[in-house]
Amino acid sequence: MAGRPVAAAGEIDQLWVGPGDLESRDVFYGPGGRELVPATDVAYRFKSLDTTGHSGGYEVVDPQDRKWKVKIGDEVGSEIAVSRILWAIGYHQPALYFVPRWRMTGGPKSSPEPGRFRFESDHKKEGDWSFEDNPFVHSQPLHGLLVVNLLLNNWDLKDDNNKIIYVPASGNSVPELRYIISDLGATFGKTGGVFSRNRNSVESFAGSKFVEGVQGGNVRFAYGGKNTGLFKNITLEQTKWIGSWLSRLTVS
Repeated sequence: MAGRPVAAAGEIDQLWVGPGDLESRDVFYGPGGRELVPATDVAYRFKSLDTTGHSGGYEVVDPQDRKWKVKIGDEVGSEIAVSRILWAIGYHQPALYFVPRWRMTGGPKSSPEPGRFRFESDHKKEGDWSFEDNPFVHSQPLHGLLVVNLLLNNWDLKDDNNKIIYVPASGNSVPELRYIISDLGATFGKTGGVFSRNRNSVESFAGSKFVEGVQGGNVRFAYGGKNTGLFKNITLEQTKWIGSWLSRLTVS
């Protein structure tokens, strides 16, 4: 990462935009708002099975021909919660929803398990991005993104979970590229080795450590997941900066 220039302000907007409305953001419904909530009284048309990653799922289409990617399994709750937190403090995230009951036609099941619905019709995937080779290297928002994922015990920080999406112009907005972490399910548990780590476990998460100390102005984090080398040069000031945004979140 050494020697790379810090991203310009316009490039930073592709990763993070300071949320001036943080206190009023609707974290329950997220970036898609109430308007995009998936209907539960309709049948979704099966397109394909998704067999990638830890959790399985489906690609489906609703009666309005809008595409959704549905994830099922033990990552559903943790992924939605982390996505909401990242979006609330300014990081781009797609519209996600938890749907406890829904119907599907043409697929392997007519009444599948509760799922995480991700809206796919408002963007196009352009490829992956790397934590170590991107326009934001050394920037405060990138290091802040890493710190939040550390705080939430994301032990699956790998480049193929990072996506670049293209969002076309809509209304008064202009077309733009956005850099996101698209798979956030391996969170809210315990980091560590293959047999000790877990996900979506409040008990394990509550008992885990976050910071071990500060050395030479850099924070030493208690982390046992993938890509540990990413966290060697995160400064105390950068950690305090992202903490100042997180501190503005409330339970009300």
